[in-house]
Amino acid sequence: MPSYRYVARDLEGRRYKGIIEATNEREARRILKLRKLYVISLKKESSLWKTLTYKKKVTLPELVLFTSQFATLLRSGIILTECLTTLSSQTNNPYFRDILNDVRKSVDSGLSLSEALSKYPNVFPKIFISLVRTGEITGSLDIMLERLSRYFDEQHELRERIKSATTYPIIVMVAAILVVIFMLTFVVPTFQRIYGRTNVPLPLPTRITILLGDFVKKNLFIIFILFFLIIIGIKQALKIKKIKRWWDEFKLNIPKIGNLWRKVLLNRFTSTFYVLITGGILITQSLEILEDVMGNLYFSENLRKILSGVLEGRNLSELIDENVFTPLLKQMIAVGERSGRLDSMLEEYSRFSQREIEIGTKRITSLIEPALTLFLGIVVFFIVISMYLPMFNMVRLFRR
Repeated sequence: MPSYRYVARDLEGRRYKGIIEATNEREARRILKLRKLYVISLKKESSLWKTLTYKKKVTLPELVLFTSQFATLLRSGIILTECLTTLSSQTNNPYFRDILNDVRKSVDSGLSLSEALSKYPNVFPKIFISLVRTGEITGSLDIMLERLSRYFDEQHELRERIKSATTYPIIVMVAAILVVIFMLTFVVPTFQRIYGRTNVPLPLPTRITILLGDFVKKNLFIIFILFFLIIIGIKQALKIKKIKRWWDEFKLNIPKIGNLWRKVLLNRFTSTFYVLITGGILITQSLEILEDVMGNLYFSENLRKILSGVLEGRNLSELIDENVFTPLLKQMIAVGERSGRLDSMLEEYSRFSQREIEIGTKRITSLIEPALTLFLGIVVFFIVISMYLPMFNMVRLFRR
């Protein structure tokens, strides 16, 4: 079915943009009119453009926007199927739009919203399905969606904070590699040709640099191919459960960085746990969901042990391993269990860990940046000095 990109306004003058599927332009205008939207512009999308822009992925910001808008529409008194129709037309992601259209059809055919959403586990995680199901049972679907929106928004902000902290060091490292490659493949050969015309003996550092330059220049393409093959090999190896489990434990023990990564995982654990239990999900069910969403097999393995202990009737705080979690979190969970305020303790730790992560990322960035700059300086200095050493020898010979 053809797609039409539209710009429209509602009765209150609010502007809407989106993509709608219809058999023809007239049908598209009719559908928009039924939604009380007045068309400003309507343009058919080419099939080639649709193919190029069709990505089988829904990003976290898209999920945040979806849940927030869904909650707002439900609070406004709009029925569920109309909400889904409106939301599908608002998204610019064709893949997400197809999913929402299918969810609407499933709801129309008699399935509950949670059942319809559960058909797409790669888009809607278990926490999403569980809270939607609770919202359906208790009649508080809009509240649950609002909680999910806040939760996903916090997770996105945390991810972006870490990404922004690591972006500059990565740029510096890539720049350093490119500078070294440039010097070895262009600068060093120039000096090599100059020294080739003289009979001046070359010092060891110069010979090493020239040999390295020759090797890089002759095998640059192979080096790049090997580099990409190594990356692909590592990615494939990490799909093997035993290797992934070892790596997940190893990176938690890397000096400085491991401690920060542990804080990120603990923030994900406490913030997700808080959202689940305040949404009325049982602790045992919450632990099952947490096991899936942590993204760390070593951590998930410990949660599985905790779940087994809770099912046996033991307290959660007794089962917390201080080597995996932290003594502070264990103490706060114990206080929460005794006082009946576990949700408050989890929320407090989540906020505390967010501040810790922010401080930690700044601290690590402040250490990595000068270290990389110093490394680049040393490498460039070695290449330059090794190239100029024969010149110094030539000057000495002329003076004699």
